[in-house]
Amino acid sequence: MKILVKLLTFALISSFWVVSASAQSNSFDLKKAADQYKSSGTVSITKAGTKVSYSIVVKDLPSPLPNAGVYYLVWALTPEGKAANLGPITNNSELVGTFTTKANQIFISSEKERFPEYVQGPRIVQTDTIPATVFDTMTTATPTPKAVATDSAVPIGGPTGAPETGFGGSILINGVLISLSGIGGVGLLLSLRNKFLKSY
Repeated sequence: MKILVKLLTFALISSFWVVSASAQSNSFDLKKAADQYKSSGTVSITKAGTKVSYSIVVKDLPSPLPNAGVYYLVWALTPEGKAANLGPITNNSELVGTFTTKANQIFISSEKERFPEYVQGPRIVQTDTIPATVFDTMTTATPTPKAVATDSAVPIGGPTGAPETGFGGSILINGVLISLSGIGGVGLLLSLRNKFLKSY
């Protein structure tokens, strides 16, 4: 038993070390998008296997802008030209997370809404173009399959053609399993065996 525990511990430590050793990190500067801003920051992107995560830090964001908003939102510009909202950020704070889509650029805009559907306000800071190689091992999340409506009700035993168990189906099996999970499970089996042998 002690050997098994040691082997499992070694395997866990080894797998963690391999993932940590293979992680690649890239850093990109957030530069002001217009001359009137003094904001700056850094985007750190770490690739570990198929997972790509980010850490975004920004400083010197301007006071609320005229005709703009009070929220500063971080966006990822996708290769398809769409902006994915990564969330709000404030001065001298850090936003961390995992990418669910590839990005060509990261930028921060000033918005009137906390969760707008698309970019409406001006860009404050932005990165240069992010190389596609940063995301080359990334796998995007598989969408959850939606339920499909059927024309008729599904039978209690499951869809038509599903195998069923004889002798009362799952009721008998569940009863035996529940009995076996108790303290007297062995005694129940012995008594059933004796009754079965006496009947023959």
